[in-house]
Formats: sequence, structure tokens, C-alpha cells
Amino acid sequence: MLPAEAYDEVDRHCPRLPLSYFEQAVAVPDGWAMGANAYLAFGDTAVAEAALDLFARLS
Repeated sequence: MLPAEAYDEVDRHCPRLPLSYFEQAVAVPDGWAMGANAYLAFGDTAVAEAALDLFARLS
């Protein structure tokens, strides 16, 4: 978590990216999503989303 009073300072140092950066498709190997994957989740919302994802995978 970033304290509110530090936001402007951190934001000043972040690079500005053109919209085209976010519109690009990235090539990935076949089957990449079927491997052992994980992510670090923070907060209750992420826990609920992970539970729903697990339920969907097991259904």
C-alpha cells in the first residue's frame, strides 16, 4: 500500500506509456495457461475471486 501523501512523488517517477502499449497482443506458447501458475493476491476481494476461479476450474 502506498500512503496517500507519497502518491504524487511516486507518480512523478513512473514512465508514461502510450495507449498503443496496452493495445498490443503478446505471443505466448501453446498451453501456457495449463501449467502450474499462481499470483499473489491481497485483500478479501482477491480471495473471493480466487475461490470463484477454483470453483469454475473444478466444475
